[in-house]
Amino acid sequence: MRSILFWLWLGAMVGVSCSERPKRTLAPGVSKELADDRAKWIKSIHYDLHFTIPKDQNEVVLGQATLSFKIKTPKDLILDFTEGKQHITKWIVNGETEEVYEENEHLFIPSDQLKSGYNEIEIDFVAGAEALNRTEDYMYTLFVPNKASSAFPCFDQPNLKSTFSLSLDYPSGWSSMANAKVKEETVHGDQVKVVFEKTEAISTYLFAFVVGDFDKRVLSNGTFSMEVMHREPIDSMLETNLDEILRLHVQSLAWLESYTGIAYPFHKFGVSLIPGFQFGGMEHPGVIDYKASLLMLESSATAEAERRRTALIAHETAHMWFGNYVTMTWFDDVWMKEVFASFMADKIVAQLYPEVNDDLVFLYDHYPSAYAVDRTAGTVPIRQPLANLNQAANMYSNIIYDKAPIMMRQLEQRVGERVLQSALTDYLDSFSYSNADWEDLMTILQRVSGEDLSAFNQAWVYQTGMPFFELKEVRSEAVNEFDIIQHDPKGEGRVWPQYSDIMFSDEVGFVKENLTLDKIHTVLPINATVEDSRMILLNAGGQGYGVFTHGLGYIKGEFLFNRARVDLSRYEDDLTRGAAYINLHEYLLQEGFHPQLYFYFLQNYLREEKNEMIIAYLLSNLEQVYDQFFNGSMRADNVAQIESTLLAKLDAVEDVQVKTSLFNAYIRMASSPEAVDRMKQFWESEGLPDGIMLSSRQFESLALNIALKGTAEDESYIDWQIDRMDNEDRIKRLQFIQPAVSHDSAVRMSFFEGLKKPANRKNEPWVISALYYLHHPIRNEASVAMIAPSLQLLEELQQTGDIFFTKRWLDQTLYGYNSATAVQTVRDFIETAPLDVHTRNKLLQSSDLLFRSEKNLSEYLGE
Repeated sequence: MRSILFWLWLGAMVGVSCSERPKRTLAPGVSKELADDRAKWIKSIHYDLHFTIPKDQNEVVLGQATLSFKIKTPKDLILDFTEGKQHITKWIVNGETEEVYEENEHLFIPSDQLKSGYNEIEIDFVAGAEALNRTEDYMYTLFVPNKASSAFPCFDQPNLKSTFSLSLDYPSGWSSMANAKVKEETVHGDQVKVVFEKTEAISTYLFAFVVGDFDKRVLSNGTFSMEVMHREPIDSMLETNLDEILRLHVQSLAWLESYTGIAYPFHKFGVSLIPGFQFGGMEHPGVIDYKASLLMLESSATAEAERRRTALIAHETAHMWFGNYVTMTWFDDVWMKEVFASFMADKIVAQLYPEVNDDLVFLYDHYPSAYAVDRTAGTVPIRQPLANLNQAANMYSNIIYDKAPIMMRQLEQRVGERVLQSALTDYLDSFSYSNADWEDLMTILQRVSGEDLSAFNQAWVYQTGMPFFELKEVRSEAVNEFDIIQHDPKGEGRVWPQYSDIMFSDEVGFVKENLTLDKIHTVLPINATVEDSRMILLNAGGQGYGVFTHGLGYIKGEFLFNRARVDLSRYEDDLTRGAAYINLHEYLLQEGFHPQLYFYFLQNYLREEKNEMIIAYLLSNLEQVYDQFFNGSMRADNVAQIESTLLAKLDAVEDVQVKTSLFNAYIRMASSPEAVDRMKQFWESEGLPDGIMLSSRQFESLALNIALKGTAEDESYIDWQIDRMDNEDRIKRLQFIQPAVSHDSAVRMSFFEGLKKPANRKNEPWVISALYYLHHPIRNEASVAMIAPSLQLLEELQQTGDIFFTKRWLDQTLYGYNSATAVQTVRDFIETAPLDVHTRNKLLQSSDLLFRSEKNLSEYLGE
């Protein structure tokens, strides 16, 4: 295979000139101004693309493109290609070899080379590697949000939808999948050429293909067929997983077709299961990419893992309508495709799991994650302005994935389920295979519902943060009522119109009343029943959104509940109990708390709890308090107690899946010498709690935790674990993480220094896992020196990482620290670094618990 130098030389020889042209004022990326202009006059776009993919991942990928389109009146044409003209080896415009002009990641064609009507550009190029995720035996493209232009010259914006014809050359023995069906496949020696059919009109970020050493097969239930590519070893769970993956996709498709009244809008359906995929899934039509570990579950998988697999499949399938069939006009509305995918997935999961309390599922799926961002100084509105697509990755956060579905459920309750469904069907019909924005949908929804939704829209979609709710009793000879006050934390008098409830209890039982909280003061008359109420609980149904302060107090380390000691575990209703735990936790994070006492209460709640989802939530809160709000000596004082609590709960419960959640929490939290010895026995499959059957991933986790928490000699457990593994992808992952667990600080620092090189961050999930061990609370004191250089990489991470990587890097880097040194390091960086607003917000979000825990711990210790 010829080297890149040859192709650069060839480009100079075939007439690709370096002649100067008058400079344009083109910014890097795709500005909204450029996108708006192109969308007005460029039509009927088609890409005919061919890529030659060598077996050696160090060799370049060569591409050929024929780009055709129609225009009314010729003017200078701008194409996006971040690699520049040095990667162009042939450039023919309307049959004539022309000069290539570039500026700031763009190629432009002078108007005198174009004509009214049909135009065609033929381009040979060396594909940029940024979005070609390559390993030694497979490659997959990932172009969201605007990385198609790093691979080939194109109009890289969502509202210039195009059709694509693709062909690939790659080594024999490999398989491939793309947006469309295979039209023709031929073998020439050690090379395979595959030609795919033409796609429907899609945006460039949705164009995709996967190629490599995969097992490819067609799954069918007799009436529906889907292609699947995977790299999983043949074991007892393979066929079970594949059958379930087919079933869940079929059921999701059927539900969506029924809800929308629109048949699946693409000609082909396929999925690829990719080891170490950056996201949970990516919704390319015809070739949905999934992180393999989330779909290929082991026999020990919890009910929660199974439900989350269902939700992920439903989410990506819903994107076929919401995002692919109708696509946002601009990435300021990327949240639209995500909110409807999540919202539809919630409905699908509720139907497929009728035995599960779907209100509780919705509560735990969305509220803690939304609060985790909305409570911070870096929170953002659901819809954010976006000047340039090179900043589009910053639109992604838990605000769009979790707060937006909460908003949507409030909106559905306001207008009615049938009205919302009718409006969404009208929206899909009106903009089929095209683009729309949020205000287009709001126009339809206001027409169909007959309601003025402007105040609701402004409050939920365009403003940041969340309210605080306080309940006061107003009693006099003339007045006997409750005043529910909605406080704006910014003091600007903002209101979030929403539905919630209030629950009263007396010696007879509980009474609930629904509330419409659409103003600062909501007055509720006090009736005779309430006169004798023993407990009053705001937001008992978990529907309201905000910090609910009434009934929850903190006085000198004592939790109070309506002047009585907190005992939330006594609520018999799962939803009420689950909502009360979330309300309590959010209130305490906002107001401060006694960490030792709260840790004690959480363990009591865990001992009493039977619901799997609530147990998982309590475990996460226990870990958060233990890791984030305890210092080293406090953890040492409490480790025996939490180990005993978890083991006792393991023995007490019978449900195998609940046992698995508790067992996994024990592996993460236990660290005493006795616990390390016990984990060694577990790794040998000895002394396991009744009902626990270890999966290969649990063995890996055990080996890593033994190495981390044991002695330097215990690092051998990782080597021994590798020796017993046969999944090459998992072996490589464990080998990558291994230095981050080392007891030798020089080894860990060398590993961290290596992460400064983009080439060592290519497998982003591995990097995030390694950071967890590198910055583990056990290593805080030694690793705090890595915080400053980690923050100094942020600008580069924003440019080289995928959409979630920077935030995950920050989360893992800062999690578990609560020292004044760590706080000062972050504050100094915020004050002195020239951060753009998006990066600053991400840093403020990720450092929120650091700031809160340092302040809380200082107050607790009396410092």
